[in-house]
Amino acid sequence: MSADAQTSGGTGTADADYGIDDASPGCPVVRAFERVVDAAPDSPAVLVADREVSFAELDALANAVALRLLDQPGGPDSPVALLVEDPVLMIAAQLGTLKAARPYAVVNPGFPAAQQHKLLTGLHAGQVLTDQKSVPAVDATVLTLSGLQPTTQRPTSTVAVTAGDLAYVLFTSGSTGEPKGVAQNRADMMQNVLRHAPLGIGPADRVTLISSDGVISAVSNLYIGLLNGAAVAPYSYRRDGVHEMVDWIGELGVTVFYAFPSFLRQAVAAAPGASANSVRLTYLGGEPVLPSDFAALARLFPNAVRATGLNSTETGLTRLFQLPSGEPAPNPVPLGGPVAGVDTVLGEDGRIVIRSAHVRPLLWTPDGPVALTKPADGDETEPAVHELTTGDRGAIDPAGHLVHLGRADMMIKVRGFRVEPTEVEAALTGIPGVAEAGVLAYGDTPEQTELAAVVTVTDPALDPAAIRGHVRDLLPPGMVPTRVVVCRELPRTANGKLNRRELASLVAAQAVAEASAGAVATLVAEPTVIESAAPAAAPAAAATSDTYDRLLAIWRTVLRTTEIGAEEDFFVLGGTSISALSVISRVRKEFGVPVRLAVLFETPTLAALAEAVDASKAAAASA
Repeated sequence: MSADAQTSGGTGTADADYGIDDASPGCPVVRAFERVVDAAPDSPAVLVADREVSFAELDALANAVALRLLDQPGGPDSPVALLVEDPVLMIAAQLGTLKAARPYAVVNPGFPAAQQHKLLTGLHAGQVLTDQKSVPAVDATVLTLSGLQPTTQRPTSTVAVTAGDLAYVLFTSGSTGEPKGVAQNRADMMQNVLRHAPLGIGPADRVTLISSDGVISAVSNLYIGLLNGAAVAPYSYRRDGVHEMVDWIGELGVTVFYAFPSFLRQAVAAAPGASANSVRLTYLGGEPVLPSDFAALARLFPNAVRATGLNSTETGLTRLFQLPSGEPAPNPVPLGGPVAGVDTVLGEDGRIVIRSAHVRPLLWTPDGPVALTKPADGDETEPAVHELTTGDRGAIDPAGHLVHLGRADMMIKVRGFRVEPTEVEAALTGIPGVAEAGVLAYGDTPEQTELAAVVTVTDPALDPAAIRGHVRDLLPPGMVPTRVVVCRELPRTANGKLNRRELASLVAAQAVAEASAGAVATLVAEPTVIESAAPAAAPAAAATSDTYDRLLAIWRTVLRTTEIGAEEDFFVLGGTSISALSVISRVRKEFGVPVRLAVLFETPTLAALAEAVDASKAAAASA
C-alpha cells in the first residue's frame, strides 16, 4: 500500500470494538439468539406458508439438531455439511450446528449431483445433515432431519468453543476453476451483525429471506433479523417467481425488503402496478445498484427508506448508504459511508481495500483454512488490523461516500451470484470433445446479464445444446452458459492471450445470425465469419392441442428458435431463470391462469408444460 493511498473513513471507525474477542468463551451468535428466545419465546421467528414458527419452536428444533450432532465425532474445526431445502429446517440446522460447537457448510440441494459431490469431498465433512431422499456417496455419516423431535433441553458440548472458532463455510465461484469456500469465525460473524445496527432492525420487523435457487444460505439478513428479535420470511424465486411477491409482502406485513437488484427488476416487470405500504426499509446488495432501482423501490414501497452498501461473502458489511423516502436517487448511487469497525482504503489502482481488526475471512482448503487477509502495513495495534484487497474499484464522491466503479478482475455478477469465468471454462474443457473455452458476460441491461461461452471442439457431434447439457450436469444453473458459440479457434491477442473483446463480438454475431436464420448458428470458418447451420429436420410431430400450439409459439418467441421438439428440455435449449420468467408471464396472460414459475422447472418440456397448463385451466374452471 502506497503512502499516498486514499482512506475513505475516519480513524475512529477502525478502533470501534463491540467487546467480542477471539478468546471469549462460547459462541456470541448462539448467546444472542438464546437471549432473544428467553425474552420473547412466543414471538414469530420464521414465517412460512400458513404458519408462524416461534422463537421457542425454532430453538427447540435447533437443540434437537445439536443433540444429534453431539453423538457424532468432530469438533470446532470439523464442518458439518448442510444439504437442506426446507427453510425452517435449514435455519434450525445452522443454529443447531453452532450450538454443537461445530461450523456448518452449505451445500445446495438444487445443485447437480456432481457439484454436490465435489463440494462434499472438498469439505472432508464427517457428517451431512439433510432432508433429501438421496445424497452423493461420500465418506461421511448422513443424518436425516426427518422425524426430528424438538426439545427444550439446550445442549452442553464437552468440547469448549470460543468466539475465534469457525462459524461457517460458504461457497462462491473460484478464480482457480474450483469453487471457493469462504470461512468466517464466530466473532467476526457477530461483528458483521452488529455493523448493521444503523438499519434499526428490531422485534417489530419482518425481514425477507429471498433465495433464488431454493436454499437458505444467507448470513446477513438471516442473523440481523433473528438476533434482533425480528421474524424472517423465506421466499423462493425458483418456486414462486415474482408475480405475486409484492402482494405476498403486503399480506405478510413485511417491513424490511432485502434483495439483489436483478430480482427487484424482475418483480417490477412482472407486476408493474403493485405496491406494499408495510415496508419501512429496503436494502439492495450483491450487484451494482442503479438510480432506476431506487426509483423502482420508491414506486413499490413508497414509505420505505432505501439502503445499499458494500457487502461481500469475504467481508460482510463494510459501507452503508441510506436514502429517506421521498428523496430523489443520486446518480450514481453510492455505497455509502463507513460502518463501525471498518475502514476502506483506495489503492493506487483504485481497488477497494478493506481494513479492520474484525474482517478476517479464511479460504477453506483440503489442508485446512488459509487467511485471505494480511496484517496492515505498519500496524501495531491490538487487536491487529488486517486488510483485504477486493476485486472492486472505487472512488470517493464530494460527500465522502464510496462509489463503485466496477470490477477490476474477471468476476461476473449474474442475478446476484458471483461467477468466475475460469470455473465455467474449467467445466467446459472437462467435457470430452471440447478443446478450449472462453466465457464472458453478455446482455443489453444489468438485469439481463447472462453467460456466453465460445468453444473449440474436436468432436463434430458436439453442438451447443449438447455442450449445455453436459455443463448442466456439472455446474449450478446460474453458471450454465445461456449461449454457446462453436468456432475453429479462439481469438487471441498479439501476445497469445485470449482476446475477450473479440469473444464478445462473436457472441453478438451469433445472436444476429440466429435472429435472421431462426436456427442455431455455428462458426465454421475464421472466428469473425459466421454461417448458419442448415435448418434441422422438423422434430417428430407430437400429439398437439390448442394449448400445445400456443405454448410452442411462446417458446419460439422467448428462445428465438423455431426448432423445438415436444420432449426437448427448455433449459437445454438455452432457457434461463430470466427467460423462464418471461415464459410464465406470457402463459399467465395468454391462458388467464396463475401458473407458478416452479411449474416450468418441474415440467421443462413442451408436452409436459401443456399438460400442466391444461390441468391448471381445469382446476380454475372447477373452482
